[in-house]
Parts: sequence; C-alpha cells; structure tokens
Amino acid sequence: MLSASGISLVEAYKRGIRYIDNVTLPKHKLPVLGGGFSTKGIPASSSYGLVFPHFSLDGRRSLQFRPFVPYVTKFMKADDKARKYDWERDAGNGLSIGYNAALRLADGTAHRLVIVEGTKQAIAADIYAPADVAVVGIAGIWNGQFTNEDGERELLGDLAKLAGQFSDITVVPDGDVKTKPHVWDGASLLCELLYDAACADLTEEMGGADLDTSVRLMRQATERAPKVAALPTAEGIDDILGRTEETERVALMASLLDNADELPERPYDAEGDEAARESREESRWDRLNAHLDASAFVELVYGGGLGGETIELPEGTLTVGRFNRGDGPEFVKTADAAVAARLGIQVGKCATSASLLIGAVGGKAAWNVLGKFDGMPAALVEWLDENADRLKAAAAELSGRKPKPDALRRILVATGGDIDKALTLIKEAQAKETNK
Repeated sequence: MLSASGISLVEAYKRGIRYIDNVTLPKHKLPVLGGGFSTKGIPASSSYGLVFPHFSLDGRRSLQFRPFVPYVTKFMKADDKARKYDWERDAGNGLSIGYNAALRLADGTAHRLVIVEGTKQAIAADIYAPADVAVVGIAGIWNGQFTNEDGERELLGDLAKLAGQFSDITVVPDGDVKTKPHVWDGASLLCELLYDAACADLTEEMGGADLDTSVRLMRQATERAPKVAALPTAEGIDDILGRTEETERVALMASLLDNADELPERPYDAEGDEAARESREESRWDRLNAHLDASAFVELVYGGGLGGETIELPEGTLTVGRFNRGDGPEFVKTADAAVAARLGIQVGKCATSASLLIGAVGGKAAWNVLGKFDGMPAALVEWLDENADRLKAAAAELSGRKPKPDALRRILVATGGDIDKALTLIKEAQAKETNK
C-alpha cells in the first residue's frame, strides 16, 4: 500500500506510520492509540490496517486509521460510501505538517508553501519536495476550510498563519479536479481563501494610497496568487511518484511545482451548467444596467480575483460577498431586499458571477471594488471617474461573456493606469474570447 505511493518503510517509520492488527482495542490494551478508535463502531473485519499520525503547527497529534478493508458502521447512513479512512475520537482538523516541512519551518529554510490533498499524497510529496518547500497535507480538498458562525467559509487557523508567511503558494489537488465539479469548487475556494490570507499585510497599505502605490501593491498581490499543480491523470501525486523510478522522483516533484499555473477550467456539470447557461441567456450587463439609475456604472466580468464589497444605490446599500468563484452561488447580504430583487439577485445568493462592479451614484464615487483590500484609494477612484464612459462602453460590448485577462487589477498593473492601453487589452480579450 505504501510502496505503491512512493513511501518506503524507512520514511514511513520516520513519520510514525504503524501497522495495527486491532485498532478498536481500549486504551489500557492499546495505549499507543489511547483508545481513540474503540468507540467508532469499526467492524472486526476492518479493524486492522495502518495508523497515520498528523501534527498541527503547535505539535498536537491526531491519528487517522486506514483499514485494509473499507467499512460501513452502524452510525453511518444507508447511502454513505464505505470508509477508506477514519479519524480518532476528538481528532484535530485534518491538517498535517509534513515531517520535512516541520524541520524547514523550524530552521527557516522553507520559502515555498505547498498544500497537498490526501494523506498518502501529502506524505509522498513531503518526501520528494525540493529543499525549500514546506508541504502541508489536508485530508480532502474541502478540509482546509470550514464554515464559521457567520456562515462564511474560512481557512483553518494553521493554514491562515502559514499563508500569511509565504508569497509563493501552490495547491496540489488530486487529478480529478479536472473531471469532478465538486473537487474543482473546493480547490477554487481554497485558492481564494489562501489568496486573502497571503495578501492580508497589503490591506492596510492600500488605504489612502496614491495610484502608483496602488499599482505596486496590486502587482505584489498578483504575484502572491496561489498556483495549482494540475496532475496529468485523475489520480493522486503519490500514485504518479510511486510508479516513477526512485532516482527521478525529486526531479518530477520539482518539475510539477515549477509548472504550476492557474486552476484549469471547471469541468462540465450537466445539471449546474445547464442552469448557468439559461441564466446567461440574458446579458449580465443588460440585466444590471437596465435597473440602475447611476451616473456611471461599469461591469467587467472576470473570474480571477476581484470582488465588490459595497455599492451605494439610490434605494439603499447592497453589501455583496465574494464575486470571484466562477458561476457558483455567491452569498449576498442586503439592507434593501427590493434593491436585490431589481438587480435580479435572490437574497442569500447572487445570480451573476461578475467579479468586478464599479458604480457612482449622483456624482458621488461609492466604490470599494477590490475584494482583497478594505478600501479604494482616492487616486484610483479619480482614475475610474475620468474614464468611466469609455470603460462603460467597452464593458457593454462584452455582452455578458467572460473574457480573459480583463480584470481591472491586471489591466492596471500592465498599463500603469493608461486608459488607451487598458481598452486595447479589453479588446484583445474580446477578440480571443470570440475566436475561442
């Protein structure tokens, strides 16, 4: 089981992986496990297998059991899949600091953070990762985050701390991220949350900054965007490493990380994509612009990292959550349900995947469109004001399509605020989208 994942007995022993022939024994008979699995309802036919220790940043240990025979317990629902892994009672959050990663974090030699989905996948990656990489494992692609008491998704505390320490972050999901929408959604949201944490130190600097400083900060933010190492096949990185000659595994791992890029396109979801297609029949620009009486209003559609927090409207204030997760549902809070209704937005969810909304009401700039930052610099507001008509005209031509790369953040970085160059980029993006 381990050798097929590129994990030798020596490496397994160093990481405390052990074979247990009856994981359900009580604490006094199996003190090494502390009785953590004795009340889990594991059947006798599946009570033997491997136990993996996982450690958090503060050194807390959590145990995970990998039975040789997957099982269903009496506590599970009838339609639940047989368990391939199980956590001990009162286990941690599923985060695992790799053995080599712990050493590199301690001595300061880790300069890149790599988050790997899967238990054996993370161990294999930790063994063969370059010497400047700290590998952190998450049990599943959704396990690096949780829903807080406000109903919003949030990074695990350890991950948030680590993301704030690194400007080079890569996520390594299983290869099925290219075939399963649910896995893709988890990876997309994880990258977004990691991006927020990685850019946290730029937030205060953004407040009150002039245009040149804003462009510099946004360039830094762009460079910190997490990358995704997409595997060539629908399997885990451990499977690929396991069938590679041992002498070539380090080079393979290095190449995989060096070639990491943006998350691939979301896989087709027959039910969800059909609903999204019907929603897109009407142009997002036409739908929104028709219901807003504003002196200037711009929509630039792009799924890569910007989001509007507040837009002042004549009828009230609409507070919008994250607008940058593709066509998935976006959470919305509004002080005026009628405003949301006129926008075609259901209270609680947003029907559009727009990632950038810019609005001014009655000549008063009311913009806070950089979702990664708390405020909009006055110089940037002025730049938008001066060029609102031209941007509006360009945005209207998009007809609700999703061209790349016309995110304002990237346009500003690339053009230094030159409106003519910005419009050229938009037109190029439109042409590429049309040709595609």
